[in-house]
Amino acid sequence: MAESIHAPLRSPAQGQPHPSPHRARVGVWSMWFAIVGGPLAWTLQLLINSSLASMACFPHDVPLAQPAWPPLASAASGVEIVALLVCVGAGLIGWRNWRRSQGEAEGGGQRVVGSGDGRTRFMAMVGMLCSGLFLIATAVAFAFVLAVPPCAG
Repeated sequence: MAESIHAPLRSPAQGQPHPSPHRARVGVWSMWFAIVGGPLAWTLQLLINSSLASMACFPHDVPLAQPAWPPLASAASGVEIVALLVCVGAGLIGWRNWRRSQGEAEGGGQRVVGSGDGRTRFMAMVGMLCSGLFLIATAVAFAFVLAVPPCAG
């Protein structure tokens, strides 16, 4: 009886394998960059280009036919290109994370969902999806920058 009082407490999970065994293969910063890099780039390009266009086309109460700042189209295109590069970079890092966590959990999707295994692989997949979706959104925004006149005048 005295041995059981002084024995260390054991959790039910002790001795079980970690649900994310390949977590050391993928860095935390690369995981989060893959997930939030694309949305952050899209948000920043939207805010920056909206601000640039509003200051160049609406400096006062009356909208201008031509931008007050001539390099507006070049600056907006540059912002879009940087945002596209960030989205592509985040997607590539997500893909790299996906490849590094390959084989993290055995079995099909139903077993992994039921057991909670493969968190690193799941987060890598989310990173690839987010980056891809926001790459499309940024490309559409870039198409509008190229197709629509700066002040729509």
